[in-house]
Amino acid sequence: MSCGQTSPEAQVHLSTTTTDATYHWFTPWMPAIGLDNVKAVLRSHAVSGNFQVRLAMQVALVRTEQPEAPTTLDQLLVGDGERCTGVISVANDTSTKFFVRFGVAYSLSSGSALGQADLSFAVSHTQCGQLVGARSLSLASSASADAFATVTGFVPAILVQKVKAVTVCRSLTGNFQWKLCYRTATTSKENPSAWTPLTNYEGSGEFDSGDLALNVDSSMYVQFGILYHSTSGAGDAQVDTTFAVRRG
Repeated sequence: MSCGQTSPEAQVHLSTTTTDATYHWFTPWMPAIGLDNVKAVLRSHAVSGNFQVRLAMQVALVRTEQPEAPTTLDQLLVGDGERCTGVISVANDTSTKFFVRFGVAYSLSSGSALGQADLSFAVSHTQCGQLVGARSLSLASSASADAFATVTGFVPAILVQKVKAVTVCRSLTGNFQWKLCYRTATTSKENPSAWTPLTNYEGSGEFDSGDLALNVDSSMYVQFGILYHSTSGAGDAQVDTTFAVRRG
């Protein structure tokens, strides 16, 4: 498990004629699991007009095509200059979201005359977390007794202090219900424990579990899945789930 990385330094030419913020994203969407701190360098040169820029972040709860509004971090860099932001905690934002990306917000400090700059950007982040599995499942049940479907393989438990999952449940019929679950294996994957629920029953929609604390220190492995049943009669659904885990 990697505990962080630094993006390659990138250079772009940015221009604007408005005091409203425009955003340029330097990183792709990445899993937010375990991404607690960020630090960036901004170098703004060949500046003309009232150009200003600052570090920006955007998160998405479940799907990247439905992100939340961008937010800005650290202070403005106005005109020619260079700045290291120092370490900025973003844990309050990333702990309840599944995806995050970083870039800059740029604008004019005043007026409407063209402002522009050659901007260099690099960002580092700490992240002791990773994706561990995803599946698209067609599930059906006509019984109130719980059934189980695996989503991940067995994961080394030493990597897991918290788990987070996003799930999209669609095409639900009848009284079908589901919830996240896990099981452990103390010494052998061939002899796992019973499945244990992680969340309450859910129905149709999109769901982000947020970080869920999990104590599996006494086991060697842990596996994640979906528990499901029908409260009465037959029911089914398409359930798409992705799990991620983190330390700390």
